[in-house]
Amino acid sequence: MQEKSTGSYEEIIRNLPSHLHLSTYKDSIKKLHEIIDLLGMRYNGIKYTGIKELDPFNLYATQPVLESDKLGLVLYLVLFKKYDVPVIVIYNSRGEYYILDGHHRARVHIWLRKKLPAHLIHVPAYKPKISNPLCITEVINPPSGTPEEILPLRHMVNTIVFLEKMHGIIARIWREKPLIKILRPTQPPSEILGIHDEMHSSLPILVYDYLGSKYVVDGHKRTCKALLQGIDKIKAITFTLHTYIGLIRVCEYIGYESFDEKYCRAEER
Repeated sequence: MQEKSTGSYEEIIRNLPSHLHLSTYKDSIKKLHEIIDLLGMRYNGIKYTGIKELDPFNLYATQPVLESDKLGLVLYLVLFKKYDVPVIVIYNSRGEYYILDGHHRARVHIWLRKKLPAHLIHVPAYKPKISNPLCITEVINPPSGTPEEILPLRHMVNTIVFLEKMHGIIARIWREKPLIKILRPTQPPSEILGIHDEMHSSLPILVYDYLGSKYVVDGHKRTCKALLQGIDKIKAITFTLHTYIGLIRVCEYIGYESFDEKYCRAEER
């Protein structure tokens, strides 16, 4: 049986700015009561109906944008740290479901194609000022406050969102640990010269999957470092749009079929 998440992430968020602090189970219960009290000042017939698994594609956002650094952090925690705190959702008499807390968690579950746990509050007459399908909510970089250790995750999210917009397709994402020898580079060795990302070596790389072929989108230096240390597999966030993208053409153009010593030591020559 998979270990249940405790909802305690203080060790990860301790030194991060406040906008990157994430809800724990205890936080979600406190927020739930606060939201119910606030709704009671405006609406009649409010009823808490418990926790239910929801399809995130059916959810509407009540905020205009998502932040790329927080989205990257939540994606990482959901995939690798079992982060599974329920979101808070209101549904009305028309059968519309609106997120009040947990937009980033819900957006990650769209990528994962998984249902997510939600505290449900029935408010028959509820209609928010902002209402957009969650799956098309804009993702932006916050103007400031993104720590250096989160930048690789922000970059991953921005890359995925950019490709989604370019192709008009919502990505599907999963975690895996592929063999390094089957991965294909999308940068020539000269472009990874001077990249000092040892401090990010514990983060997963970003991989694009197309018909079973796997292309490294972000993390070339980390992949080479692992290969030259004799490591066979590497932790990855893998995504697909089920379509041919420009990075595959780049891989074909640079002429390196795989990560091997020839590619990884090319910078030494």
